[in-house]
Amino acid sequence: YQRRVHGDFGKGICRIARLALIAEEINRPDLAEVAYGILEVSFQPWIQGTGTDAIMYDTTWFGTPPRVGLQDKSQDFGAGYYNDHHFHFGYWLYAAAVLAKGNSTWAAANREKFTSLARDIANPSTDDPYFTVFRHTDFFAGHSWASGLFPFTDGRNQESSSECLNAWYGLSLYGKAIGDSNMEKVGKVLLAHELRGAKRYWHSTSTSTVYPSQFAANKCAGMVWTDKVDINTWFGAGIIYGHGINMIPFTPFSEFYLTKDWVTEEYPVALKAIQTAPPADSWKAVFYLDHAVIDPTTAWQEIATIRQFDDGMSRTNAMWWISTRP
Repeated sequence: YQRRVHGDFGKGICRIARLALIAEEINRPDLAEVAYGILEVSFQPWIQGTGTDAIMYDTTWFGTPPRVGLQDKSQDFGAGYYNDHHFHFGYWLYAAAVLAKGNSTWAAANREKFTSLARDIANPSTDDPYFTVFRHTDFFAGHSWASGLFPFTDGRNQESSSECLNAWYGLSLYGKAIGDSNMEKVGKVLLAHELRGAKRYWHSTSTSTVYPSQFAANKCAGMVWTDKVDINTWFGAGIIYGHGINMIPFTPFSEFYLTKDWVTEEYPVALKAIQTAPPADSWKAVFYLDHAVIDPTTAWQEIATIRQFDDGMSRTNAMWWISTRP
């Protein structure tokens, strides 16, 4: 699996990693082996720096931006200027964890490189001279920021709380896979901190008091800024995109964020938006998985109508999610 943009690559490689784990879960080691092979081959150009893009080390801001993004700040989702590093590398670390847990040779050979990505987004030590400490996490605000070096009138911002959670989930899993207990613990601390903040500032329920009732009625924030909150996103306006981007990717951890109590209130709001202006299949699929939290039987029928999934989602993972809802 190859994509030039390292954020898009991350979503795709995470999709393959999910296939590997699901194959193991249903006792199909033959299929799992195919997926592991794809993971290893797909990572290789990035590891070797032989692809059309490459991960660089930046001695100015002490991080690992993509080469194309450094050359043109509008490319790679602004990652050359440190936008979204935790989103992107969270996907990478999740996939690397899946591959490393059963392939100690690969894990040992590539440990330094992937640990550098972990240090880029979540270096915990002031004694590390090569990476910024906790680049994205704002312990005072209670959550992370995705924006990098780009200045905005309304301050810093973060769109996808769920991709941020996936970053710390991937970090903890990678630490566990390579036997680095400190990295695993750092990932778990960031994950717990982020989950609490995301539920407070991105999710709204009938008992929430953070936002005025008119905004809280949306049930989900699309973006949280330093000085404002917005239902819209960078790529689309309204509830469909504001809710949807805050659900992906769907992994075992998602059930801690997409809780029944919240989805019971949120899904009717999303359903009204979908019925008013039906989105593409790739977004419908997200809301069918959302629906599965409260009605898996209907969601199973709904997902069968989807013909095209997002790069980060497969039909297999969608069916796994729906079929494992309690």
